[in-house]
Amino acid sequence: MDEYNKKRHYALGVYCIYVLIITSMYNLSLEIIGRLDHVFSNTVFVTSIAMIFFLFFFILMIRKTGYDLALFGFTTKNWLKYSIESLLFSIVFCALLTLLKWYLVAHYSRFSDLPLFKDYGARIDFIEMVIPLLYILFTPIQVFMTQGAIQSSLLEFLPNKNRAWISVVVSVLLFSAFHIELNIVFALGVRIPGLCWSIMYLRHRTLISVILSHALIGVWTFAILDYESIFNRIHCAVFKADNVTNCSGFL
Repeated sequence: MDEYNKKRHYALGVYCIYVLIITSMYNLSLEIIGRLDHVFSNTVFVTSIAMIFFLFFFILMIRKTGYDLALFGFTTKNWLKYSIESLLFSIVFCALLTLLKWYLVAHYSRFSDLPLFKDYGARIDFIEMVIPLLYILFTPIQVFMTQGAIQSSLLEFLPNKNRAWISVVVSVLLFSAFHIELNIVFALGVRIPGLCWSIMYLRHRTLISVILSHALIGVWTFAILDYESIFNRIHCAVFKADNVTNCSGFL
């Protein structure tokens, strides 16, 4: 085996070990996350703490592979062109989400009392102001973990000729799994934009355009359109649950 393939195989082994460690620790931490939700009364703070904790392991994973950071999306190559593409895509996606919510509110009694845009009332409290800012602040971390660490590694280290689509599927599934503590509908719902961002990264191979799109779509979806209410009501209807996880922290 030549030196190049040895290095790839070693990096793939490192990747598998760290992903197993991270997913195992995440599953074990769900109970703690659930308890902290009640302490902080808002999932955004709990999710922020969890992301910082797991970020450490993703950084270790990348360092152990021995590859340059550019391979993991830390590059400005064609950033302006890709950012414009990302912006245009995000505008169209947000418009479709707005149209979808209008349709749900107009045609389904379960959502008929919801305003098209989130009603903050006469006064916006401190938490409501901080949440979108925290989302924007932590978006690069989310993108780094999902696309930079997970998807990039699969794209580079898997020997399979179908590794591009394998990387998309795995990154989407893990992105969805990291939202399961909110509720199952939320976790399934984020697969749609997650798939779009994974394909975007497959095309661009830079974190910049994905971060831009992720931040714009996330803030519009939850801070403006209030899709958390949609997800919660679907969750209640499907699982006949009287109490649903508070998704106001939309990280």
